[in-house]
Amino acid sequence: MNILDKLKGKILAFFNLWKVKGKEIINKIKGLPSFVKKVSIYCIVVVIMVGLMAWQKSRLPLEIIGEFPKNETQQPEKRDNELPWQIDEKEKEKERDLGEKNEVNEVNKDEKKDQSEEKTSTEEEITQPTFNIKDKIIWPIEGSGEIQGHFKQSFNFRDGSFEYKLDGILIVAPKGSKVRAALPGVVKDVVTETSYLYGNVVKISYVDPNGDIWDTYYYNLDNIQVAEGQKISIGDSIGYVGSNLLSSLFNEAHIVLEIKKNNVLIDPQPYF
Repeated sequence: MNILDKLKGKILAFFNLWKVKGKEIINKIKGLPSFVKKVSIYCIVVVIMVGLMAWQKSRLPLEIIGEFPKNETQQPEKRDNELPWQIDEKEKEKERDLGEKNEVNEVNKDEKKDQSEEKTSTEEEITQPTFNIKDKIIWPIEGSGEIQGHFKQSFNFRDGSFEYKLDGILIVAPKGSKVRAALPGVVKDVVTETSYLYGNVVKISYVDPNGDIWDTYYYNLDNIQVAEGQKISIGDSIGYVGSNLLSSLFNEAHIVLEIKKNNVLIDPQPYF
């Protein structure tokens, strides 16, 4: 028989003993008067309740202490041992720090103000109207005249042996009508060879406020009124409408106006 079996036997004997004793106690209690039974039961209940309360009370402080956080309150700064002059120095340091902070704030305010002024100035520059050549150019014929040949229009030269395209517009007008400068500038070239395809020619160059270069060419002129290098204003007379049988499609009395912007041919008609 091992130790467990011995222990088991002792436990069973103990319970059997108390079982017998318990029956004897119960039988004795049953033989007691009713009043004594009630008082005995009441006393037993009171003893049990008092015991439970005492047990709970003995455990309560330990549970509460275990849940409370540690006291981490910050100790106040001790200044009792500081001398008066040491306290004054610390106050002065605080004042200096405050003054430096105010100076930094003032500098930041000035920088923001300068940036705002620069932004406003830039916006004003952007909103300024740009130069538009259409507001400056004028009709090159004084008096009547109409566009008969259009930009890049094809035509056969005189007897039909060669085909050409207009690099500008052909304006018909009475022979001898005054031809005036459509734009200002400086006369860059004067050609007076009558054998030239378009007769006598004047070239005037103009630089606008945007820096763009506008070259105007006047073909088929009679009695040229300007010379190379001469400064010209808008509307100045540069010659007269000549006569040239350029093609059967066009009247003999006419001029051809070409315009180049930055050395690129453009259609002059939208500007009139």
